[in-house]
Amino acid sequence: MKRSIYLALLLAASAILAAHDLYLMPDVFSVKPGQRLIFGIHDGDAFPQSEESPIISRLRDTKLAGVPATNIRGQKNRAVGEVAVKTAGTLILTTATIPGFIELEASKFETYLTLEGLDQVLRYRREHNETKKPGRERYSKFAKSIIQSGAPDDGYRKPVGFPIEIIPERNPATVRVGDILSVQVLRDGKPAFQLSFEASNETETRVIGRLDSSGRISIPITRAGRWRLHTVAMRRADQTKAIGDASPEAKAQAADWESVWASLTFEIRQ
Repeated sequence: MKRSIYLALLLAASAILAAHDLYLMPDVFSVKPGQRLIFGIHDGDAFPQSEESPIISRLRDTKLAGVPATNIRGQKNRAVGEVAVKTAGTLILTTATIPGFIELEASKFETYLTLEGLDQVLRYRREHNETKKPGRERYSKFAKSIIQSGAPDDGYRKPVGFPIEIIPERNPATVRVGDILSVQVLRDGKPAFQLSFEASNETETRVIGRLDSSGRISIPITRAGRWRLHTVAMRRADQTKAIGDASPEAKAQAADWESVWASLTFEIRQ
């Protein structure tokens, strides 16, 4: 189901921003060492346009191949940052959020779970008579983008250590229209499985399917241009775990569920 339908169904939720994707949108995906890369940090379900600016104070780990980004500021409906390109190769641009908290009334939470394909959470709520219970969720978002600096290398396949991340099994710089791009999703460093997986290009957003037992899925590349991949994992929140750096509401509120969101953006040249 397309995310436009998702938005229409959840529009009445007072805290809908928590259901938005966080993703990176560089001004260019191909750079040279010594260049300064300007990039957007987008929040929203539309692609490639941003619907809202993320809360800048809640961003962390915004860097390119280990080089911290600077001058991160709001710019209309997005955030913008810049970073020095210091090395050649295939580089990973990253950003993440500190944990936030949201509470949705039961019907809206059930709709959100259905449209994100979080069947195991729906099943748990049915089995434990929680279908009428509001959804109290702690969430964090983790975004990556693949930047090409000179000749392609294997930098695209190196994990950055996020709690959830999407790793392509082929360099997008070498992928062409008509190819199949296989990716793997890691959750806490191990293959995730059975998560619903979504792909967006500049004309459509669609659910591709579910990750297999090795955390992999194949994406048909149907057009050139910018792409965004997305998935989300959710499990029961551990109330005994220290959450460290988090928003005030995430520290103050007891969550029943904890979700982690992953996005990956890249460019297909032709």
